[in-house]
Amino acid sequence: MNPPTYQFLKKAGRILNSGQAHAIVLTGNIYDLFCLAADKGEDYVPLTSFLTASWSLPSFLLITYELNGPIRFVRREDEEKMRSAWLQWRAGLDSNELDVKRMLAPDKVRAELDAVAQTYDESLRGAVSNPTLPLELLRQMCLCSRTELGGKRLLQQNLVIIIEGADLLMPEAPIS
Repeated sequence: MNPPTYQFLKKAGRILNSGQAHAIVLTGNIYDLFCLAADKGEDYVPLTSFLTASWSLPSFLLITYELNGPIRFVRREDEEKMRSAWLQWRAGLDSNELDVKRMLAPDKVRAELDAVAQTYDESLRGAVSNPTLPLELLRQMCLCSRTELGGKRLLQQNLVIIIEGADLLMPEAPIS
């Protein structure tokens, strides 16, 4: 038996790939289980797990966040890419300029970069206990991902953030 095809997944994929929108809100039966085909067979998983497995592509840097939970990167190397881009974005220097600055003023630059890195790391850790902090951090990650330095984007991949329980963040109102 073939696993079902979900029209919302195809539609969301077309929107993401075409760049039509910066945000997609999935509504409806979001608490259902979805059939995920894998090498070992089929499994029924929650929406977040289904989207994570479906969209874990090399062209996407995929982040998940659940309310009052941690911000998670699907791949470990993506976490390092975001951290590096964040440091460049906050310092206002591309990777080559950072290397040159490190050679010319190692102590001062290293202290500045350590402070930026520490702020980033503390923000990731603080996401669990402070519900407003992760939303601001995710917003800044979006800004960072679209930033260009030296004519080159800081992140070559498209940033995709899946927020589980976003319905609790949004006011109850019709969504078009």
